[in-house]
Amino acid sequence: MTTQPLENQQSAGTCLFSVLNFLEALVNSDRGGDDDGRVIVTPKCAPSVTISDSSSGSLRFVILNPGRYLHAMPVFIFIYFAFLIDVVKQARSVILVGGTMKPFDEFIDQIFLPAGKVDTDVSIFSCGHVINAKSQLAIYTTSVSFNNTTWDFTFKNSIFSIGGVAVFFPSFDYLAVVWNCWKSSGLFARLQTVKTVFREPRTATALTEIMQAYMTAVSKKRGACIACVIGGKLSEGINFNDDLARAVVIIGLPYPNVYSAFMKEKLNFLEKHFGNRSGGQRFCEALCMRSVNQAIGRSIRHAKDYAVVFLVDQRFTTNRRLHLLLPSWIQDVPKPLPSQKDALKQELVEFFQRNSTATR
Repeated sequence: MTTQPLENQQSAGTCLFSVLNFLEALVNSDRGGDDDGRVIVTPKCAPSVTISDSSSGSLRFVILNPGRYLHAMPVFIFIYFAFLIDVVKQARSVILVGGTMKPFDEFIDQIFLPAGKVDTDVSIFSCGHVINAKSQLAIYTTSVSFNNTTWDFTFKNSIFSIGGVAVFFPSFDYLAVVWNCWKSSGLFARLQTVKTVFREPRTATALTEIMQAYMTAVSKKRGACIACVIGGKLSEGINFNDDLARAVVIIGLPYPNVYSAFMKEKLNFLEKHFGNRSGGQRFCEALCMRSVNQAIGRSIRHAKDYAVVFLVDQRFTTNRRLHLLLPSWIQDVPKPLPSQKDALKQELVEFFQRNSTATR
C-alpha cells in the first residue's frame, strides 16, 4: 500500500469539492431556479476565434441570475448559499459592502427591484480615499497620439516616469498581438533601452518568477515596465505600491466577449427577464469598468502613494458615461492629454518632483 503525498491528497480533495458544488448547482431547480444557470461544455481543443486555442476541455455551471444567489466563486464555479432576493424581501435592511462595487446599477436592477424595492429605497455610499487624489493622482485621457493617430481599440479594430510602469491590455490575446508587433518592428528593442520590459505569463506558476525579476529591475535606476492583462492575476491580486507602478497605462476597454457562450446566455437572460431597463450594454459596461477600476487601484495602496494614469482609448473622451462609472474619489481627476509632448513632459516632471519630495 502506497501513501500519496499530502499535496496530492489536498488536490484530490479540492477536485471532489468542485464536483460536489457542480452537482448541487444542477439539482437546485427544486426552488424555482431552473432558469438561473447554464451548463457550458467546452470540448477539448475546441475551435476558437481567439489566437490561442484551448488545449483542454471544461464543464462548468455559470450563474445568470445573481439576484437569487449569494455566491463565492473561483472563476465560474458558484457555491449556492441562499436566495439573495428572498433576503432583501424579508430583512429590514441589507448592506452590501465591497472594495470595488461600482458600477452599482447591476445590483439595483437585478436584486433590489425584483425584490419589490424602488430606487428611493436604495442608498449608495462611497467612501473617499486616504490620498489627496487631486495632488497624488494624475489621470490623462487621450483619443489621439502625438502624430494624430486615433486610439481606437474597439473589437472590430482589434512615458515618462520614475520606478515601474504597468501597462494593462484588454486580454492575453490582444497582448500577444501587440507583443509580436513590438518584436517584429524593432520597437521592443528600443523600449528595452529605456526600461526593462516584462510580460505577464498566462500560468500562475511562472508569475512569481516574473514578478521577482520585475521588482528587482524596478529597484535599479532606469526602472522597468510590465505588460499586464486586465482580469489577470496582476490586475486583481497584486499590489503595485510605491515604485512598483508610478505610472499605469490602460490600453483600450476590456469589454467582455459577447460571442462567448456565457455572454450569449447572460444577455439572453437579461433581455428575457429585464427588458430594456438592464440591457446588455449596461451589463457589459459594468463588467468593463469594474475591471478598469481594479487595475487603477493597484497603484494606490497607502496614504503617501502616488501615480500617474493614462486612459488610452478614444471612448474615454467621447463617452461621458464611462467617467461616471469611475470611483467617485477620482471622477474629478481625469483631464485631456496635452497636445504637445514637451508640455506633457513638464507636467509629469512637476508631478513626480512634488510628490517624491512630499513623501520623504
